[in-house]
Amino acid sequence: MKSFLDLVEIAANKGASDIELVPGKSPTMKRDGKFMPIPGDNMPPLISKLDAENYIRETIEYLLRVKRSPITVDKFLDRVRQEGQQEVVWALEDRRDGLRLRISVHRSSGHIEMSMRLLTNRIWTFEEIFLVDQYVEQMKSWLGRKHGILFLTGPTGVGKTTTAITFLDHMLRSGTGHLITFENPIEHEFSNQDPAYPGWIISQKEWGLEPGEGDFSDWPTAIRASLRQTPTSIWVSEIRDQATAKAALQIAESGHFVLATMHNSTVHDAVTRFINFFPIEAHLEVRTQFTLQTIGIIGQKLIHRSDGRGLVACVEIASMSTAYAQLIYEGKFKQLANQIRMAGQNENISFDQYTLELALKGVLTPADARRLVENPKEFDDSWKALHS
Repeated sequence: MKSFLDLVEIAANKGASDIELVPGKSPTMKRDGKFMPIPGDNMPPLISKLDAENYIRETIEYLLRVKRSPITVDKFLDRVRQEGQQEVVWALEDRRDGLRLRISVHRSSGHIEMSMRLLTNRIWTFEEIFLVDQYVEQMKSWLGRKHGILFLTGPTGVGKTTTAITFLDHMLRSGTGHLITFENPIEHEFSNQDPAYPGWIISQKEWGLEPGEGDFSDWPTAIRASLRQTPTSIWVSEIRDQATAKAALQIAESGHFVLATMHNSTVHDAVTRFINFFPIEAHLEVRTQFTLQTIGIIGQKLIHRSDGRGLVACVEIASMSTAYAQLIYEGKFKQLANQIRMAGQNENISFDQYTLELALKGVLTPADARRLVENPKEFDDSWKALHS
């Protein structure tokens, strides 16, 4: 079988976003949301369990060596067996596109598999991500706030980090400040020498399981400690527990801007999950803090273009309006989705409404858009009204 570097080179040149190595399958890549075998004369149709584990071991051993990691390959794989998964990031320094790999080694049915996400240093523009551009200026204005939390949410693998990097790049191009990021892992390296960011100090911190592996090991402790490092803006790339959620709120309450990423399917799921991180006796206080500090919430998912030219972002946006905040304060989370839909499209838009806008722009056919929405009848009525 071709070497690890050969697999990456082929997949990258084909425009793939991911590589999967799984026993019983040929090496597979993901491009435009679709899985397909990696092309090549020396690619085996099937990989045995032993061959896959040996290949993964050799790959991880090589990566740990070139990264000069204090962790041995045996210790790394022991953690995979004990905890179910481990990650490592590596940059291919000889490529012009600054390609980096986020590699996840994980257990499945008693054997070891490997997933590789291919990351480039390319920064997408707002217009490339948000094809419905009427909300771009609103998002840019949110990024200009001096304090408060802006949430970015969506399932795994829908481009949240790509969008977050675009947000940070925009913020860094104006004014002055000190950006501190907390990431797992660092997927895009911002440079203090970049002439596009003359007024900013940039400090990117990467999580590590043990001392020596990264810049911090405890999320809430590191986030709170950043207050003594003269920050103006902070990016928390993962909010997954009560302690991290509380620390992010405290940073915002102290007069700083926080961009926070969460893994949820919808905006209202993100609100519900954030509040439920805390014990029920604290919910009223947390709901109050949340509504006072939150600027807005942006949900994101990826859908296939009807013309077959890849994937496009579909988003929903909730501004912390008085009506929206009141529902959160009262704990009426089930009404949040309807509030977005009924509040009009000046500052808010639902996934269904955004899908309609994509159809109006010709990105989706009406038939494809109708299959994607939760309320097809409402879509039909809106489409007819706009074309009557």
